[in-house]
Amino acid sequence: GLSLRHDDATLPENERKHLAVERSCSHENLGIVYRAMCNYKQALYHLEETLHIRNNYLPPNHYMIAQVYNNLSIVYCLIGNPLKSLECTELALTRQIQSLPENHPHRAAMYNSLGEVYYSQGQYPMALLNFEKTLSIYKNERTGSALRETVALSNIGSVMIVQENYDGALQIFLQSFATIECEQPRHPRVALCLNNIGFAYRNKGDHSTAITYFNRALKFCQSYLPEN
Repeated sequence: GLSLRHDDATLPENERKHLAVERSCSHENLGIVYRAMCNYKQALYHLEETLHIRNNYLPPNHYMIAQVYNNLSIVYCLIGNPLKSLECTELALTRQIQSLPENHPHRAAMYNSLGEVYYSQGQYPMALLNFEKTLSIYKNERTGSALRETVALSNIGSVMIVQENYDGALQIFLQSFATIECEQPRHPRVALCLNNIGFAYRNKGDHSTAITYFNRALKFCQSYLPEN
C-alpha cells in the first residue's frame, strides 16, 4: 500500500518548497475565513504562520509575501490598530514595487489601501498622494475601468473635503460622476457620486444646489428600491 511521509526532511528540495507554500496557502485561507467570521485572534495566528512560512521559502520580493502583508493590514485595521496596519501595508507595497511593473493594477490597489490607512490616521496629504497614484495607474490601464477610476476620484475628493478644499472636491466629484455615468449609468455607485456632489455644494454653502443633487441621488436609489 501507499505510505505517507511525515518528515519533510526526506523530501527533495523542490517538493519540500512546494509543500511548504501549499501549507502557507492553507493558513492564509483559514485566516481570511476567520477574518470574515470576526475571529481576529485566529485570523492573525494563521496569517502570521503564512508569513513565517513564506519568508522561509520564497524570495523577499515575492508577490505572495506582499499578499499576506496586505491581508494582515486589513485585520489590524479591523481590530483598531492603524499603526500596525500601516506598517503591514507599507511592507506589502514595498514588495509589490519590487516585483510588479510600474502601472500594474495590483500596485494601484496597494496605493489605495495605503491611502485609506493614512486617511484613518488623519495624515491627509499622504492619503491624497497615494489616492492620486492609484488614479494615475487606473487611467493608464489599457482596458480601463470606469468604476475603479470613479472610486479613486471619490477618495481624492473625500480628502479634499476634510482639508476644506471644497471647490477642488466639487470638481473631482463632478469628474467622478461623469466617468461612471458615461460608462455605467445604472451602476449603484452613481448614487454615491450624486451624494458626494451634494455634500460638496452643502459645504460651499450652496444649499439649493445641494438639495438638487441629494434628490437626484434619492430618486436613483428609489428606482432600484422603491420605498414602502
